[in-house]
Amino acid sequence: MSTATAPLTSQYIVLKAGKFDTQNAPGEAGLVQVFSEIKETKPERLVIHFHGGLVDRALGETAAAELLPLYTSAGATPLFVIWETGWKEIVEQNIPTIFKEDIFNRLVRRVAQFVKAKADKETSDDGTRGIGAMELPKEGAIKAEIDKAQNGEEMFQDAAFDQLPRSTQLTADEQEQIQKEIENDKELRTELQQIANARKEPSEEVTRSVTEAGSSETLMSPEVLEDISPTATGERGLISTVMLAKHVVVIVASVISRLSKGRGHGVYLTIVEEVMREFYIRNVGKFLWDSMKKEVDQAFGFAADSGGAAFVRHFKDMWDAGVRPTVTLIGHSAGSIYVARLLKELDHALEAYPEAKVNVVLIAPAVTFTEYADALRSAGKRIAGLRIFGMSDSIEREDRIAKALYPASLLYFVSGVLEESRDEPLVGMQRYYDKPYTGPGFEAVEYARNFSCMKRQFSAVWSDITQGPGCNSDMRSHGGWVQSAATKASVMEIITNG
Repeated sequence: MSTATAPLTSQYIVLKAGKFDTQNAPGEAGLVQVFSEIKETKPERLVIHFHGGLVDRALGETAAAELLPLYTSAGATPLFVIWETGWKEIVEQNIPTIFKEDIFNRLVRRVAQFVKAKADKETSDDGTRGIGAMELPKEGAIKAEIDKAQNGEEMFQDAAFDQLPRSTQLTADEQEQIQKEIENDKELRTELQQIANARKEPSEEVTRSVTEAGSSETLMSPEVLEDISPTATGERGLISTVMLAKHVVVIVASVISRLSKGRGHGVYLTIVEEVMREFYIRNVGKFLWDSMKKEVDQAFGFAADSGGAAFVRHFKDMWDAGVRPTVTLIGHSAGSIYVARLLKELDHALEAYPEAKVNVVLIAPAVTFTEYADALRSAGKRIAGLRIFGMSDSIEREDRIAKALYPASLLYFVSGVLEESRDEPLVGMQRYYDKPYTGPGFEAVEYARNFSCMKRQFSAVWSDITQGPGCNSDMRSHGGWVQSAATKASVMEIITNG
């Protein structure tokens, strides 16, 4: 990194598991230096920037180098908080690999078959609604529909999913039908046996009755593999299509429930998300996503080297010293989770200064409405001004993280797969600012949407839109706001003029 473009080490701190990473940055000494300079120079503006979760240390430093001249040109002194994550690899490698697995694609096709059959049965006008077994469409037709979805078309356009009663559930007979279909699926059995054989000790004899067809390697979660091809106890190489079928029943039920309640992400995406949640949850990044959130808590812990807590101490010292610049907190993607937590910590630290307020800019924020509403309840009074930049829902769906395989944005993936609840409302997604996300069950969403700073004009800006300085956005990808001229200009305008 050249000295011409790189930020001084005192202008960023590097955190790992919430603690100062002193191997790659000065640690708290860097904070001491930057706040000493702030006390001496008394800048009019201070920007605290938190990058997103797909950015590792090297990319974080590169981004800081790119943003440094922009923030300084807006008359601000910047401080970049770089937190190391390993999640980028998951999106770039694991997800495409999963889509190449024969068993994954087979499961998607079978689930789609059951979902279509259930929808047809529940919305038929021939007097047989809800009666008898589901009539399964031909597999060739299902594959054609999946191909359509991966080419950007709507899947099952002839099905009336919007007419499904909100209380739609699988009957006991339908569950049994799915169970038997999966147990007797020869293709799935072959693929399962290949996986089971691959899990055996090298010295063990491969089951002779299985052909060479099917994938022998998989990124299925270990606990699922132990369910369907146990190795710890019993006969090695044993497979259980019975257990596999039970998982499939859960998936179909979840897809139907989401679609009937208007909580789906489109039929294809909802099916893919539920298959991932049930079979691949560890290797699609759930563990890392949860760890990233835990790191935010660790950053504000009681350990002497907790980076967030140290920042709050030095910030309060600055305020005590009478140096009180206009502060803008900027959080991109998962960085918004840091901002939400920091608001609460600053509110507590600055209890003696009720007049102390900050401006908040959230860019494609991945923070949930639950976490955000909690921050607003505790520290919303500290927000002088707020702007949320995001993509309109139509653009969000075009920002494909895995091209045709998962044709929607990273935030869709976080909401549909990584969060504890399915279709978890995220602050950075336009879809959650209207029905059906109202009423019972959406108290946090309604609280946040009705909070005073959220009800101001232009509190949320969805690209593409032009509506005046600081309120324009042309962002068309989750990570591309710095390359989006109008969005970048809006952020600079907010830093300069609030």
